[in-house]
Amino acid sequence: MGAGEGPRQPDGDGTIKVFAKGKHVRTEYEDDGDIEFYKDGKHVRTEYAPGHAWHGYIEFFEDGEHVRTEYAPTHARHGDIDFFEDGEHFRTEFAPEHAGHGEIHFWTDEAHVRTEFAPGHKNHGEIHFKSGKRVRTQFFRLKKKKMSKITQYIVEETDDE
Repeated sequence: MGAGEGPRQPDGDGTIKVFAKGKHVRTEYEDDGDIEFYKDGKHVRTEYAPGHAWHGYIEFFEDGEHVRTEYAPTHARHGDIDFFEDGEHFRTEFAPEHAGHGEIHFWTDEAHVRTEFAPGHKNHGEIHFKSGKRVRTQFFRLKKKKMSKITQYIVEETDDE
């Protein structure tokens, strides 16, 4: 039991509901290892038990929709933050302790199509476009902390995906 939690209430079908101060806060599905967390009666997070193929994934929900996945410290992708819209992965950012911090990767149909760089990153102002093995980098002239017109294109062959 976590702090402030009441007794675990098995449903008889391998499902355990956990309540705190009379409110449903967690459901554990023993058969498949899903652990759902609730706040004010709404499903806000799902984690997965050890042994589950997705153990280490931490999925966040808003209004019943999956909006973000983070990864536990024991997971190989720890520090990655994947964002979802309408069920599709469209952006990945990286936590401050991650080597990729400041990079913002954009995805279309699970293909990495573009990387932008946040303020403070050494490549801030660049946008790297990817299409297969082609990369186009755009550099922007920064004026009064706002990006203005494109000043240069570089096109090069690369094996980077």
